[in-house]
Amino acid sequence: MSRRILFRLSSIAIALVICAPVPAAELERGVAKLLETGWQRSSQSLAAAQQQFDELRQTSDDPRLLYAQTLVLIKHRRYDEASALLDKLLAADPKHLPARRAKGWIAMLKKDYAAALVDLDLLSKQLPEAKPGEEPDAANLDMARFLGRMFGFLEGPAADAAAEHTVENHKEQMLARWTSPYADAFEEARQGVLRQFEELDLEQDQTKADAKADEEQQKARELDALADERASLAEEQQALVDQAEQVRKEYGYQVKSLDRDISPLRPGLARLESQANAIAREIVVLRVNIDHLLDHADETDDPYEADRYDAEAHRLEFRLDRRESDLDAVQAEGAALTARLNELLAQRAAILARQQAELGALGQRSSDIARTGKRIQVQETKASRPATGNTARVRSLSAGRTALTTYDQFPLDSERQRLLDSLR
Repeated sequence: MSRRILFRLSSIAIALVICAPVPAAELERGVAKLLETGWQRSSQSLAAAQQQFDELRQTSDDPRLLYAQTLVLIKHRRYDEASALLDKLLAADPKHLPARRAKGWIAMLKKDYAAALVDLDLLSKQLPEAKPGEEPDAANLDMARFLGRMFGFLEGPAADAAAEHTVENHKEQMLARWTSPYADAFEEARQGVLRQFEELDLEQDQTKADAKADEEQQKARELDALADERASLAEEQQALVDQAEQVRKEYGYQVKSLDRDISPLRPGLARLESQANAIAREIVVLRVNIDHLLDHADETDDPYEADRYDAEAHRLEFRLDRRESDLDAVQAEGAALTARLNELLAQRAAILARQQAELGALGQRSSDIARTGKRIQVQETKASRPATGNTARVRSLSAGRTALTTYDQFPLDSERQRLLDSLR
């Protein structure tokens, strides 16, 4: 036997081993483990379940495996992936009613109502007819109720988004092909959703009306409080104006009093400065003349003439001493006046500084009041807007009344249990 033939035979053997279907017991254990792993709410559990599914998928196309993974994906709200997997399941088993319901429910949840109607119509066609005198299977009646809830949702909460004539046509065709038990179950469930929708509408309207009334009362109380605060600020602002005027008057009086004391000092200092300058000039002349007389006394040979020069020099020296005393007295008086002037000027500057500080503090408080007034104006504008009653509770009710899950929760746990029971 050639090597090429041996190689082909070994390849075929390997392929047969790889493609060999997984034993039923092993598949059932694998599906059960997948459901157990994927039922935990975590990304890790979803990843682990996906890995288990991929491994089992290599050797099995069993619808139970596909449906189990679908339930896991719905559990984790991976609706697009679940819908894609349901397409594969239904392609292999078009009469898989739970899968058809799941696909229709996901389409409804995603607001793809045209696609949902197709699946709902197929589901209604696949419900087996009940034998005369016998009640349909409970699971099939539950499917009819599911369809009733979906159509109730399309006619009520989703009426604005779904084409009314299309919904009505599908409903009429569906009821025309059913026997009474299915139609009764369908209608009961449909009416139940419409009643619930109407009750939620009433609850939302009443809740919104109550919230609006409460909001209006709150706004009125807020406006009253703001008006009181504004009046209080106006009184305080006027008090600040009066206080500032009083500060100016009090310190102005003190400054004027000091100015009256300061006023004569400046001319007095000028007069003393003029006197001191005149005396100083006179002292200089006296000293020059005394020096000349003494020089002449030293230069003359006539004793009588020398005595006369000395006598005149002594007379001028006496006058020089007297004028120097006069200069000292004038300078002392000037120093005293200067000290007094500086003292009064310092007092005046201190008074003006205190006045400025007090007026600055009053001005700062006035600015604070002005800013508070602006804040009050903003709050008054906001409080004057019409009440809407659009509270978080009202928004929650509004969202809930148009949410599919308010009227129909996908039966994840019961479907999981049913699937596990089918494996035993």
